[in-house]
Formats: sequence, structure tokens, C-alpha cells
Amino acid sequence: MDYTKASEFILNKVKTDLPECLKYHSYHHIMDVLDAAITLAEQEGLSEYETLLLKTAVLYHDSGFTRQSNEHEKIGCDIAKETLPNFGYSEKEIEQICGMIMATKIPQTPTNLLEQIICDADLDYLGRDDFWQIGNNLYDELVIYSVLNNEKDELLKILQDLKARDLFPIYALIDLMEFFSRGKINDSALKFCLFALNLLNLENQSEERFFISFINSHFLLLM
Repeated sequence: MDYTKASEFILNKVKTDLPECLKYHSYHHIMDVLDAAITLAEQEGLSEYETLLLKTAVLYHDSGFTRQSNEHEKIGCDIAKETLPNFGYSEKEIEQICGMIMATKIPQTPTNLLEQIICDADLDYLGRDDFWQIGNNLYDELVIYSVLNNEKDELLKILQDLKARDLFPIYALIDLMEFFSRGKINDSALKFCLFALNLLNLENQSEERFFISFINSHFLLLM
């Protein structure tokens, strides 16, 4: 398994073949996910071999965009199957790599530790200081590809993913509320988030009270 040559090949491919209109699924995104994955791999105590498989999956996980956006995860697996044998990867290793790539499809469906790590690394920007910039890039890209018709569609799409991943939705909602109102929290954004609160059906009443308190303390309305 020659990771160095495989990485040189796929990084050159995405640099050359990714459409310029991809503001989110770009070379920068791939390297960002790679950095996050390496950090998580160290924290989880992965072996050098497991880390190389993980890193290979990261480099290939959005390569499908070089051909088309629809079903890009599957296409990324096709590219991996076509090219990784040239770099000494076995059929079993490629199967593991494709499992990681497919796990990143929204809603994410990881079934083992390596798949969990790549999924977390792929969404590492959530909660980071550069969330606003990256989120705007993703929104612009999804609009270009007509995946979203409006901001409400995007809000619900992300909220449903947060629910499926069992993340911390209350704090995420506060960020999303500000993001989807483009930095100016307004009545429309509040209603979206209150709707989302019902969508999530939170069992933790203290979290719900916190969110309601947050709205009351910053605004003079609740609906």
C-alpha cells in the first residue's frame, strides 16, 4: 500500500478536475477534513495502518465531484476501486475505504470507529470560529446545484442531520438561527428555530428551557 503515491495522484486529480464553482467541496475542504481526521485518529489511538486507510478515504471522499455532484460518494468509491489497485491497495482495504466514503453521505451512517472518525472530521467545522464562512460557502454551492430552494430548506436539512447524529442541537440552533438570518436575528429566523425545536422533540427539558430563556432574554417575542 503506497499512500504517498495514491495521495499525490488523487490530490492532483481534484486540483485539476473539481469544478471551480465548488466553493465548499474544494481542495481546501479535503485538506481541512484530513487535518481533523489525523487529530481524531491520534486521540482515538489508531494504529499507523488504520490511520493510512482513514487518510486515503478522506482524500477520496469527495473525488466523485470531479465527475458529478449527484451520488458523488458512490462515484468516489468507483474512482477508488479504479485507481487504488495501482498503488498496492488490496480488495479488502479498498472495501474498508469505500465503507468510510459511503458513511459520509448525509444522513451519515457510520458503523465502526474509522467511519465515525471520517464522519466527524467531515463536519468538523460545525462549532468552529470559521463556521460562518464555511457555512456560507456550502449554502452558495447548494444553491448553484439547485439542491436548496430557500434558506428554510437548508435549515431543516441541517437540523435533521443534527438530530440523526445525536449532537447538541440547542447550542447548534443558536448558531444556525444567526447564520440563516445572515447575522441579523429576525422574526423569521426565530420562527424557524421554534419550529425546529418541535421537530427535534427534545426530551431534555432543561435544554428546552435554556433555549426559550435565550430567546426571551435577547428578544421581546416568542412567536
